[in-house]
Amino acid sequence: LALWSNNLMGALPQELGALNTLTTFSLYDNSMRGPPPRILQSLTGLNVLYLNHNQFQGDL
Repeated sequence: LALWSNNLMGALPQELGALNTLTTFSLYDNSMRGPPPRILQSLTGLNVLYLNHNQFQGDL
């Protein structure tokens, strides 16, 4: 799923957690802030995650 460079900010929709077969998630180059989204814990099939060029703080 590619959501890069969309000026996204705020919370990600909880429905993304249902995509447990998702293998790659690109969220880089947006305006996300704060702790990394907890919804990422639900993405059990995830192999590649791009969060760079945001302003996340804290642990995954």
